[in-house]
Amino acid sequence: MKTTMQADWLSVAEAHEIILGAADPLPAERRPLLDCLGHVLATGIRAPLDLPRWDNSAMDGFAARAEDVHGASETSPRELRVVDDVPAGSFPARPIGRGEASRVMTGAPVPEGADSVIRLEHTDGATGIGTPRGRVQVRSDADAGRNIRLCGEDVRTGDLVLRPGIVLRAGELGVAASLGQADLRVVRRPRVAILTSGDELVDLDEFEQVLAGHRIVSSNSYSLSAQLREAGAEVKNLGIARDDPRSVRRLLEGARG
Repeated sequence: MKTTMQADWLSVAEAHEIILGAADPLPAERRPLLDCLGHVLATGIRAPLDLPRWDNSAMDGFAARAEDVHGASETSPRELRVVDDVPAGSFPARPIGRGEASRVMTGAPVPEGADSVIRLEHTDGATGIGTPRGRVQVRSDADAGRNIRLCGEDVRTGDLVLRPGIVLRAGELGVAASLGQADLRVVRRPRVAILTSGDELVDLDEFEQVLAGHRIVSSNSYSLSAQLREAGAEVKNLGIARDDPRSVRRLLEGARG
């Protein structure tokens, strides 16, 4: 059955506009990073640095020049001289030249001169470090020109990375940490008080009255509290007022503190 809206009714959009127009923006406050979870960001964050900070390896393997491994296969491997070992957390001791390679771990900086990281699975697995013949056999050219995460590939210095008005979740906090943000300016959480009323209502600690058939639980107060907390509010339950203006007034006056 089709219904029509009465002339004096407000649409949802109109009501929304009126409510927002009457609301004062909440103040911002600075909070430690982990305390910002679920808050709304008040001030946008621009990157003070590039991420990644340097060209780094996306794989465990060997940094090399693509032209040196072109055409490599199981039946026709290319042999390179291993000149350095670069674990994550360290930097290359030297650049690589023609016919050379450096062993690198995931996240390790790529040495100058390399434009590829050959996955360990595409080699014979040898490191060559400390042996008379420091060599590795490359048995595929599938990784030529690949497996390098370039400096600034994710974020460039000056990029607006986190926009004001977003809700801060775990991912946003991780990004903020990577940008060196120990604390953030966030909007203070709204504070909401809930008061329910009705002579028929009781709280959960009086459930025996429900079992006796005289009362019902004030369940809406729990649903509303949960919805408000999901929306980021701080909630205070004022309790249940009886069907008496004096009871309502007493609970409201007690909420002032």
